[in-house]
Amino acid sequence: MVFSGTSILLLIATLTFQESHSQAILDLRLEASNQANQGEWHLAQSTYRRAIRLAPTPADRLASQVDLMLLLLRLEDHAAARELLKAVQAQQPTFSPSRDSCRALASIGVAYWQLGDPREAIAPTRRALACLEPLLPTPILDRQRLVLVGIYLQLKAYNQASEVLSLIQTPVVQASADFQYNSAMVSFNKKEYAISESHFRSSFAAPDFDQLSPIEKATIYFGYSTLLAKLQRKDEARQTKRKFDELYNQAVNLSGTRHKVPWQSLRE
Repeated sequence: MVFSGTSILLLIATLTFQESHSQAILDLRLEASNQANQGEWHLAQSTYRRAIRLAPTPADRLASQVDLMLLLLRLEDHAAARELLKAVQAQQPTFSPSRDSCRALASIGVAYWQLGDPREAIAPTRRALACLEPLLPTPILDRQRLVLVGIYLQLKAYNQASEVLSLIQTPVVQASADFQYNSAMVSFNKKEYAISESHFRSSFAAPDFDQLSPIEKATIYFGYSTLLAKLQRKDEARQTKRKFDELYNQAVNLSGTRHKVPWQSLRE
C-alpha cells in the first residue's frame, strides 16, 4: 500500500526553503505549497511551473522541479511525474553534495515508490537519509524515514518496516496521519488487529489529516475498510469503502487518469 501524505511529500518539499535560493523563486514555491495545503491543486501546479520557468539558477530550477514532481505524485498524475523524474535524475550528477542534491535524491526515491517500483526506491532513499543526516534536524529526518517505512510495506517487508518505525521518536511525527497509518499497516500484517484499529483511528484524528490530498485520505479509508472486513464488521466495512470510493473518484477528477492503485494488492 502506498501512502504519500502531507507527511512525506510536503515535508520533503520544505527541505530547501533556504536563503541561498532566489527570494522570488522561494516566494513562488511557498505560495504554491500554501495553495496545495488549501486544496487548490491546479493553482499550485501553475505556480510551480512558473517558478521553474523563471528560475535564475540550475539549483532554483531543480528545487522547483522537485516540488512539482512531488505534487503531481500526490495527485496521481503519473505521466507528468515521470517526465519530471527524468529531468531530476538527469541533473543529479551535475550537483556536488548539498541539501539541494540530497533532497533531489530523496525525491527520486519517493517517485519510484509512488510509481510502483519500490525496489528501485530503496537505494536512493537510503542514500538520501545518509546524506541528509548531518544537514537536517531529527523531525525532518523522521519524516524521511517514513518514506522508507512505506517502501518496506509495499515490498511486504514488515519486519524492516517495524524496525524503521521504532527509530522514529519525534512526538509531532508520531502524531501525524502517515505515522499512524503506517503503524496500523504494520500491526495489521502482524495480525494485531486491535492495535491496528487504534492506529487507524488516530490517523483519522491526526492534526494533519485535513491537509491530505483525496488519494491520501482514500488510502487510509481503504486500509481501514480492509481491517473491518477482516474483523467481519461488514456494515462498517461497506460504509468505510464508500468513503474510499468517493475520495478515489475525487482523485481521478483531479489527475484526469485512473490507475490500478498499489494498495489493491491488499486484496490478493
